[in-house]
Amino acid sequence: MTTYLVTRHEGTRIWVDAKAKHGQLPFAIDRMLDHLDLSILKKGDVVVGTLPIRMIATLQTMGVKFWSLDIETPPAQRGKELTGVQVYRYGGRFARYEVRQKEAEEVPAGRARKAASPQPSISLIPVSAQLAPAAIGWLQMRTDQVCLLASPAMKKQASALKQWFSSRENPPKVVVVEWDDSSYAVLLEQVEDLVGELAMGLRPQVVVNLTGGTKPMSMALQRAFGKRAEAFGSALRGLYVDTEHRQLEDLLSPHRPTLPMQGVLNIADMLALQGFKVASAQSAAPKYGDWLARASLFDLLLDRGARDWLPAWYSLLDLAGWLLDERKNRKGKRLASNEFASIEWMGSRKQPSFEISILGAGKQNWSGLRRALSGSFGAALLRCGVAQVQLSDTGDRLQLKFDLTARDELAFAAGGWLEVWLAKQFADAGVDDWAQGVEVSRADVKNEFDLVVACGNRLLVVEAKTGGLNRDGKQDTRAAEAVYKLDALAEKLGHYFNDRWLVTLRGLDSKDADRASKNHRIRVFEGQSDPKFTASVHDAIRKWVENCRLPESEGFAPSHFDPPRPTGSRASGKSGDAKRAACGDQMANAFIKARNKH
Repeated sequence: MTTYLVTRHEGTRIWVDAKAKHGQLPFAIDRMLDHLDLSILKKGDVVVGTLPIRMIATLQTMGVKFWSLDIETPPAQRGKELTGVQVYRYGGRFARYEVRQKEAEEVPAGRARKAASPQPSISLIPVSAQLAPAAIGWLQMRTDQVCLLASPAMKKQASALKQWFSSRENPPKVVVVEWDDSSYAVLLEQVEDLVGELAMGLRPQVVVNLTGGTKPMSMALQRAFGKRAEAFGSALRGLYVDTEHRQLEDLLSPHRPTLPMQGVLNIADMLALQGFKVASAQSAAPKYGDWLARASLFDLLLDRGARDWLPAWYSLLDLAGWLLDERKNRKGKRLASNEFASIEWMGSRKQPSFEISILGAGKQNWSGLRRALSGSFGAALLRCGVAQVQLSDTGDRLQLKFDLTARDELAFAAGGWLEVWLAKQFADAGVDDWAQGVEVSRADVKNEFDLVVACGNRLLVVEAKTGGLNRDGKQDTRAAEAVYKLDALAEKLGHYFNDRWLVTLRGLDSKDADRASKNHRIRVFEGQSDPKFTASVHDAIRKWVENCRLPESEGFAPSHFDPPRPTGSRASGKSGDAKRAACGDQMANAFIKARNKH
């Protein structure tokens, strides 16, 4: 960058030298010129002096800053050579002006003026860690162009936001502008340059999103555009997305009009805005609606009497899932056992059948499970297409046959049913969007959301547990893993735009429950301690939807995800030890290690 002083007057040069020696100049003069040659200038240079208005306007378009030398010269001294003392005496000073050519009139007079060409509508968005307000604002006030103002610390967020814009139908043209936020003075100078450029064009709408960025960014934008508001007329909007009061406010209008916020973000939007890539969702599987229609089976599984024999059921299915899981059963064993039962895998991975021998009831309630399988529970499994059940006459042998070609029925039976039941409750409550079994990755870390629900631009992340979460005398608990996984995933979605629930059929230790609610904003539902468990969940869902619901915009559409590829190995990830393995993924382990250090 070079600063040029353009003047033919020796008195001006003497005065400038004196000001420079006393450190009273807002710049350092690099070269003094009698006349200015525009061809030597580069973007970022500074020109100081007195120039014709037309040339000043040209400097602005070249990206060259101009400082005017202003002197209050008495009429008697005009046209005379001034000394350095006279320049000082007549109030010599430097001032910055913005000069833009608005229109030009040809000569001779009377010829029609050439109108300035119209420009596309544009949104200016300072980028911050929370991208949802930027997306909400643009979806409710769409523009043809988007300018993302990104500081060095917000490059990744700007990239994620630009990618989100590109995924829209009829996407806007997006540019990312590097934003120096080192000081308020620098910010204000950048904004004033930007305002000057935009004021030259005839744009139908200029939307300045004042929600994101730092407070100095917002202040600089509001001040610079506020000073030049008349240049934009009714096209200017100073948008503030007020999530607390669920409205959009125009901060650049003297009357500050408000618009009601609309439901514009679905699950795919909110995941993408925080850098999550969705691989698949179980709820997108073919005939998933058949799972939702299993009301009679859900009633049996949610009955308090089932809590006595469900652990025995999950113990058997854990062994079956381990045999089918190629990642764990690397030697391809077809036989597995624990202190409760021995199980042999027969058939194929897609249509497996299992021969089970009960070795000893032990802690598991085999007699209760046997009665359930020979009664209404076994009949419901067959009627709903989950599994075929056959008990031996002696009562200590069991045959189970699953069909995993269309849906992972083993995963459903081993605990996934609770997620499906919860999904049904939210669907019936009329939420904007929901998805179950959502497999995602973020920064190459893979994970899974049991259930994600969107309503009124907010997300609810639900972790569902059917296995035991009690301490069993251990310091690190199954509940701790579930809590930290849920907190780690939900926090990445944006602190102010999500809620998180932990729904478990069995009880939690009081310490784990307190940690979940007080430290991680997790609401816990415990089936074992709540005799009205299903009613409590129903009521909580109803209230959450009522508190979040907003009128949907006309362009709102639920998310579309790909179904998972049928492998037959997901069953091992839904209860017991295998469920804990699913929770103990990379992200959750990182949080647990960090916790243990303290």
